[in-house]
Amino acid sequence: MTVVLLLQLLLIRLACYVQAHPLNDADLLISRLIQRHRSLFLDELMYGISFHGSIYPVISMVLITAGVYYFRGYIKEAIFVVLTLQAIPVSYLIKIMVERPRPDSDMIRVIEWNNSASFPSATVAVFVLFLGFNLLLSLSVKKFHLPVRKAIWIVSIPFIFLIGFSRIYLGAHWFTDVIGGMIVGLMLLLIQGWIYLRSGRT
Repeated sequence: MTVVLLLQLLLIRLACYVQAHPLNDADLLISRLIQRHRSLFLDELMYGISFHGSIYPVISMVLITAGVYYFRGYIKEAIFVVLTLQAIPVSYLIKIMVERPRPDSDMIRVIEWNNSASFPSATVAVFVLFLGFNLLLSLSVKKFHLPVRKAIWIVSIPFIFLIGFSRIYLGAHWFTDVIGGMIVGLMLLLIQGWIYLRSGRT
């Protein structure tokens, strides 16, 4: 759990920084670089990857995945998949404490508008936890066939990075918001993964 403690310290340090410097040159530069090559196709693609900026399709996807595990006989795994939704309330609790404003259209191109605070990205956090936990299951559940394992890896790894990229491209978050979301998701993944593995493998 030393890694979890280090991640907690890193998250606190980053939260303090963005609270003191809600607009900084590094975030602004990265957003402008990512948005430099834009098109209607990329707008629609990134908007789709981000599920139109709504957390509800993400919740639905997690519950559907848990349902698949459940009806395939992986009851414990289904429960743990549902628990990946914990990233949402944890992220929103941090948002309330940090209160960082969202990117403004005066500074960068904003395609997706959202009224909640910016740091950390809850969407990134829940996807890191959800997809990361499925990667863990692909390695630990012996009954998974090789094609299933490969499918999980092929989908999960690129999507973890694409979701973060899309949040910046859409102007919904700053780079540091995305990093914050990744830290939250990874921290929760390490804790949840440890509990799952300690409970015995399927």
